[in-house]
Amino acid sequence: MGQIGCFVPASYVRFSVFNFIGTRMGAGDDLLHQKSTFMCELEETSTLLDMANPRSLLIIDELGRGTSTFDGTAIASAVVDYLLTTKCLAVFSTHLHLLIDAFRNRQEIQTLYMSFTQTSDHQLVLLYSLVQGVCPSSFGIQVAKMANLPDLVINHANKAVDLFGEYFQQISDNSGKNQIKIKK
Repeated sequence: MGQIGCFVPASYVRFSVFNFIGTRMGAGDDLLHQKSTFMCELEETSTLLDMANPRSLLIIDELGRGTSTFDGTAIASAVVDYLLTTKCLAVFSTHLHLLIDAFRNRQEIQTLYMSFTQTSDHQLVLLYSLVQGVCPSSFGIQVAKMANLPDLVINHANKAVDLFGEYFQQISDNSGKNQIKIKK
């Protein structure tokens, strides 16, 4: 609020003044200009990267979701790496767990997630406060229930999650590592 000259309801505030604040959120096609969701994502990201500097704040939400998981993870990873070189302050939200694993040990990166709790009948309750660490789940099935998808779909999705979990656990066990190494 102080950044834009508004009253800040606090007895003391210390903040840096940014020379650029940029966001990349949401996703959608631009049918008028024949651009896919992914092309729109990348054009917006390109603009942010051009403006990134040590005095900028960038907020990037779910980069890479407009394409395949692997391509999206690769591009998001390269963008995070680029942002680290610019030394800007960035908030980068993602559900791409491979991306989180790739940067888990970087001291310049702090991982946070929105806290939650589950009721005794396994209902998800979002608490809307940040806590340190990596979220243990994306809660896709719980959100599907909240959206009232049919029970048949929910049950099928639960079985698929179990199968995918077993598959990725086998891959993890066989590789001995659960990290991506990026060659430079």
